[in-house]
Amino acid sequence: MRLVLGFLALGIAFNCVAKAEMSAEDIKNRLIGSEIAWWELHGQQSGGLMLLPDGTAHISVGQPETATDNGRWSIEGNQLCTEWSALRDSRKCYLVLPASADVYTTSGGHAFKIVFAGV
Repeated sequence: MRLVLGFLALGIAFNCVAKAEMSAEDIKNRLIGSEIAWWELHGQQSGGLMLLPDGTAHISVGQPETATDNGRWSIEGNQLCTEWSALRDSRKCYLVLPASADVYTTSGGHAFKIVFAGV
């Protein structure tokens, strides 16, 4: 019984570590300068995203309607923040959590995958 509880505790600890939010440094190293495909976890929207090293950002929405926008990104604490000129009228910040090797989820209900690493 102790052995089973020990494996269960290890599994829970591993899941907690795997789901821990990314640090500001992790966000910079893994996401900035990469081409990202994104989608809503519980919605219909999806598209592409680029967070460039100079703080600018480009987003495309492919579903349900096609749109593009330019904006800015920043990091506050361990949160990735974006502000768009047309698609949204406010700045939003999200925690980023690794889900697998190159797939991430956000506290805002989005998922994304690195499609191409490096600008």
